Amino acid sequence: NWPGHNAGQFAFLTFDKSEGPHPFTISSAWKNDGKMSFMIKGIGDYTQKLPEKLKIGDTVNIEGPYGNFDFHSDKSRQIWVAGGIGITPFISRIQDLIAQKDKQEIDLFYSTRMPDDQFIETVKKDSKRANIRLHLILPKKDGRVDTDLALLNRIRF
Repeated sequence: NWPGHNAGQFAFLTFDKSEGPHPFTISSAWKNDGKMSFMIKGIGDYTQKLPEKLKIGDTVNIEGPYGNFDFHSDKSRQIWVAGGIGITPFISRIQDLIAQKDKQEIDLFYSTRMPDDQFIETVKKDSKRANIRLHLILPKKDGRVDTDLALLNRIRF
């Protein structure tokens, strides 16, 4: 009986009762179809072991949704900044915007040290469908995200 969720919210997932619940951002837009997605990056002891432990058909308890990542504004423009796995709340909002055909002007600066080509292509495609200008930043090549980098991309704050 999932109540639905908004872009940017998170839930507690329990894969193993002995491990207890862990928070993960919901990375899909709510379509009232009973489906939801989570993007979980293996960066800690717990998340690195999940691919070995989880199998199709395993039961997962989901508690939530929680949080209020508010994307709504009366301004005509937004600038989003995401780093690494911090992209997940923006992924769900991008999906919302694809469905809504919102005309708000949005620039998304996404910095990642370990780009996954397939994932990046999906983000590029979905950003384009949502009319979002994606600025992919690879720190080894481009440096850190700052206002100088933004100005190089002709973004005015």
